[in-house]
Amino acid sequence: MRIGISTSVIQRGRTGVAQYLFALLRACLPFTGEHRFTLFVLEEDLPLFNFARGSMEVIPVSENFRPPVTNIRWHQTVLPPLVRKHQLEVLHVPSYRRLLWAKPCPLVATIHDLAPFHVARKYDWKRMLYGRIVVRHLAKRQNEVIAI
Repeated sequence: MRIGISTSVIQRGRTGVAQYLFALLRACLPFTGEHRFTLFVLEEDLPLFNFARGSMEVIPVSENFRPPVTNIRWHQTVLPPLVRKHQLEVLHVPSYRRLLWAKPCPLVATIHDLAPFHVARKYDWKRMLYGRIVVRHLAKRQNEVIAI
């Protein structure tokens, strides 16, 4: 199986999402003989994925796409054609803030924190609006959702 993973939400490796993603990828290393993994990695984060080099394909993503709003736009407009170009059979996006609307292949999402959906004013109003309204619709378009 050809599996794609978006890694742009790891914030230079200093988040819980990053630790989850690194552990997931290390757990997948023994399966790289039977499955092909393609990682989409922001340029400054490339050294964090040295452990996967040689076993997984690492596609550099320009740092121009690091800012949150720009990164959301990249996920919606640039990533779907890349998924098709690499003929991926499934794409995992490990953050609810980057879920895809387009379905270039089956989609798997991980939602790490359900508080924004249930705790009023946890974040500023823009993030709450995105989390409670936009993400609700995006989540319904995913084939599978992992909630942690």
